[in-house]
Amino acid sequence: MAWLAHLGQNDTPSRHAPQQLAEAARAVYSTRVTSPAPTARSAVRFAIAIFLSSSLLFLIEPIAAKRLLPLLGGSAAVWTACLVFFQSALLLGYVTAHWLAGLKPRVQAAVYVALLGASLGQLFITVDPRPHADPAHPISSVLLLLTLLIAVPFVTLSATSPLLQAWYARSASGGVPGEADMPAQPYRLFAISNVGSLLALLLYPWLIEPRMTLHGQTSALAGGFVILAIVCGVIAWSIAGTPVGHDTRSHSDDPPVEAVLAPARLLLWIALAACGSVLLSAVTNHLSQNVATIPLLWIIPLVAYLLSFVVAFTDERWHPRWLVLLFGIAGAGAAGYYLYRGTLTLPVAAAVAIFCASLFGICLFCHSELYRRRPEPQRLTTFYIASRQAVRSVRSSSASQRRRSSRATTSSRSGCSSPRYSASS
Repeated sequence: MAWLAHLGQNDTPSRHAPQQLAEAARAVYSTRVTSPAPTARSAVRFAIAIFLSSSLLFLIEPIAAKRLLPLLGGSAAVWTACLVFFQSALLLGYVTAHWLAGLKPRVQAAVYVALLGASLGQLFITVDPRPHADPAHPISSVLLLLTLLIAVPFVTLSATSPLLQAWYARSASGGVPGEADMPAQPYRLFAISNVGSLLALLLYPWLIEPRMTLHGQTSALAGGFVILAIVCGVIAWSIAGTPVGHDTRSHSDDPPVEAVLAPARLLLWIALAACGSVLLSAVTNHLSQNVATIPLLWIIPLVAYLLSFVVAFTDERWHPRWLVLLFGIAGAGAAGYYLYRGTLTLPVAAAVAIFCASLFGICLFCHSELYRRRPEPQRLTTFYIASRQAVRSVRSSSASQRRRSSRATTSSRSGCSSPRYSASS
């Protein structure tokens, strides 16, 4: 009887009352019922889940690789097989998120919760495993062992960030009193995921690995996954009630929806993402081969690279386009000048600082342009597959060369050639 109440706002009789009655009824019954937009509390849940998933994804790789070291050593075949597994599982996770995003919300939530349960089961079964390997067939042994140890958790963690960002965008299409102007910014969560990756990258070699046994690391990983499963379970339960056909709300800072994704736009995503990754590989190889052969030196340019993602995918008011362009030009100029002049006369710390700062400036420009050309939230998972897989593919192509350049110093430090830090790179 909402239309009667609406009509009752005007108590003055009028000969137009029947027409007003009909218009009020049409207005009420044509109103689309939407679910509430994400509150600050729900946004925090999404941020915590994405932060945890990215951190665990960066931690599960070196922990699994360290399990292989006593069995198969650190030969080039073991290294290559690890890269193949991680790249394939990562792509499978992104494809899984893309597939799930096209299903009904209730089906998405059910399948994702099932993946979380299967991941927990595999992690707890392999907390204290007794793996066996055949050194005569290292490649097949690596692929089999990694599949038995971390396959389901790795795929689930890979799918978590893009899928939760798509869920956040979907849940932000209604109105909440007092929060009507809160924009749906799933791409801001991408910056949070890179903060989690950066933190795990820094903590593992200097805090976790030296102070915890392998059993302790695996137990801590399982405990972190339990927390992630609880948070994601709450999010999935809320998403399961989203009505079918629920569209995301358009905002002034969101790009317009295209009927068909233009191939040129897709290629530009891949090119911008690959450009930053190529620069990361080039700077890492130059520092490791021509500046100094220092264990874990590759972490410094990787930190600069991840920081560029964090800054680029935050509010554009903090990094206007003219300032980002200035950083890019300065970075390219400084790197080109010192490559032409040579770095033999520079102290090692100065050379590392110059090239890493140049890498940050150029990558910030590339990733900021990538953010400005981001698609509408409905195509978020496609954006992930195109940009992130381009990054991983280009980075893995230079990983073997970086591995060879640092093998001698790593061997002198640990007593053997170890793939334990391969995943983070």
